[in-house]
Amino acid sequence: MSNSILPVISLIVERYVSKYLKNYLETNNLLYNRQSGFRKHHLCQTALIKILDDWISAVDKNEIVGTLFLDLSKVFDLVNHDILLKERSHYGLHNNAIDWFKSYLHSRTQKTFISGEQSSPGEVVASVPQGSVLGPMLFAIYINDLPLVLS
Repeated sequence: MSNSILPVISLIVERYVSKYLKNYLETNNLLYNRQSGFRKHHLCQTALIKILDDWISAVDKNEIVGTLFLDLSKVFDLVNHDILLKERSHYGLHNNAIDWFKSYLHSRTQKTFISGEQSSPGEVVASVPQGSVLGPMLFAIYINDLPLVLS
């Protein structure tokens, strides 16, 4: 198990940014309507009801039903910064906001403590900060376009 120690000031700034980013994305209907993770009033039960309704409707129409479930464990560690930030201007985010997110994600380092010994700092080239307030929202944005490639 790993733990992150993030500066308190970072958590305060992240809470502010996350609140306004969520509000902006929700108000402008920019999140995929079936994205349930990390969203207010979107529960696992709500997602399950939608899936069951789709299955029943398809069976009633004699259609073939197929579903893919993914276990996205450790997924926050796999978020590619360049992919996350690439072409996010189509969300209508100002270039200054995109630059802020770049500075938030880039040039981060991490160290490991094992048996009282500390490693040298290593650059974090992918992932959203574990334990951060903003991380879940950034992940939701990262996977937001995924349903566009599925039919």
